[in-house]
Amino acid sequence: MSNVLKRNRAVSNSEYITKARAIREEITSLVMNEKIVPKRYRYVYSIPMIDICRKLDQNATTYYNCMGTDDEFFNLYNRKIEALRNMYDCCDYLLHELLSLRNRFYIKISAREKVVGLLVDEQELIDELIETENEKHTNFIIHNSK
Repeated sequence: MSNVLKRNRAVSNSEYITKARAIREEITSLVMNEKIVPKRYRYVYSIPMIDICRKLDQNATTYYNCMGTDDEFFNLYNRKIEALRNMYDCCDYLLHELLSLRNRFYIKISAREKVVGLLVDEQELIDELIETENEKHTNFIIHNSK
């Protein structure tokens, strides 16, 4: 455990990727468990949720790979914001799918809490990243308009 107080810790540059991969692992293990989702419902619930997790991971990687300085057409900024919005939408879709799954089948509270907690944490991280990108973009415009 770190000796730094939790309120003084900074967010890692790749924490959103780590969380996206953790979400993918947790959801895959949850929906592929036959006690939770019977085999005959896998095409309805499991496969779509796993595909959404893949999209979340791909968008996190896309955002991470967007490096460099922006040009006058703001291509880099637009790509980053699009990846972040797609990540947020993926988390939203996964929450809706979990709700649908919960309404159809019984899922233990401990399993749901872990996945929902990861998704909510990821959405909070994405909100912070969007705010940071918007601040950088505003500073870039101000600096280059002089």
